[in-house]
Amino acid sequence: MSVRSHLCALIGRIFARGRNARAREEEKSIGMNTGIRQVSEVFVIHSSGKLVRGEACIALGEQVAALLARGQAPGILLNLEAVSYIDDVGLATLIKAWVDTRKHGGVLKLVCPEGKVLQVLRMTHLDTVFEVFPTEAQAMSSFNCR
Repeated sequence: MSVRSHLCALIGRIFARGRNARAREEEKSIGMNTGIRQVSEVFVIHSSGKLVRGEACIALGEQVAALLARGQAPGILLNLEAVSYIDDVGLATLIKAWVDTRKHGGVLKLVCPEGKVLQVLRMTHLDTVFEVFPTEAQAMSSFNCR
């Protein structure tokens, strides 16, 4: 199965699941903080909190889109060390960021140490799609940064 087919099937499964209204309202009220810094030619987006349906996913998507709009083929590192939870929309946001970055000729990698977020990436087999590193230092060295 190609990566594209795998991603399309996964996105279909994610959005096919029903969710109750109360859970959606709770998710909308929970935010996530992000910050961007540039190290050499890599943009590091450091996120904390919960990557869930609502403002958190919108903000992350907008940040990646803004980096891609610069017209360069960027290296983007999403540091998820301080993200405590991710839902189906959070996964879809990561997938969209990965696809969009590749379309622009860039590379998107993740920092995700052991924990719930990495567990979700493994259960959905997204750890085989994304390059996932346990530390930011290891991820940065994979970009061949000084």
